[in-house]
Amino acid sequence: MPALTVPSTAHQIALDWREEGLTAWRSEPPGFGVHLLGEDGHIVSHVAASGDYGPAHPF
Repeated sequence: MPALTVPSTAHQIALDWREEGLTAWRSEPPGFGVHLLGEDGHIVSHVAASGDYGPAHPF
């Protein structure tokens, strides 16, 4: 089963898999996911950070 996680709209939990690792949070850009279920049953997902990061720049 495919799975996808997206950034939280709040603070992020710091991932520290070490046995002595701390349980902590960090301030990272919030984000969100948008999912489209097509008529053919395929799913297309987009993940984006939210916030003001300046204007878009053309290629």
